[in-house]
Order: sequence, then structure tokens, then C-alpha cells
Amino acid sequence: MAVWSYDQQVAVKLCAMNMRLGTGMLCSKEPLSLSFSGSGFLAVYQLGVSQCFVDFAPALLHGAPHILGASAGSLVAAAVACGSSLGENDPQMAA
Repeated sequence: MAVWSYDQQVAVKLCAMNMRLGTGMLCSKEPLSLSFSGSGFLAVYQLGVSQCFVDFAPALLHGAPHILGASAGSLVAAAVACGSSLGENDPQMAA
């Protein structure tokens, strides 16, 4: 299980709540694409946010027509697009 910071949890819960209520920009008629910036060590943070989306707002990920990223963000985007388990430690990644 992933460990999320408090601000990650709050942001994703608000996002999910807005989607359920039909309010906010997440409820536009057009699907939203996801973009992950080049972030270096912040890629771990982006992975945590992505896991929160998987847990609390899966419709946001499944409905995204494009999942994009630059530099370290492209690795996060690839993990999200492939449906990787973002919160689990993979022994192959540690090698």
C-alpha cells in the first residue's frame, strides 16, 4: 500500500467529490488529458498522486485520451498508461 501525504489525499478526494457532484472543471464535456512534468526526484510524488487517482478517481485515468510526460514525468505517464501497480515495491526496480 502506498503512503500519501495529506495534501495528496485532500486534492484527490476533492477531485473525486467534484466528479460525483458534477461540479468543477473535471466535469466538462470533453475528457481531460493528463500531463506529468519533468520532475526529477518529484516523480515519487507524482506516482503517489497517480495512485490516489487509481484509488479514488479511476474514471479520471480511464477517460483520459492522452497521458503525457516529460523526462521523469514520462516514466510516471508510462506507468499510469500501462496500469502498473504504482504503490507496490517491485524487486526488479531495486536491482
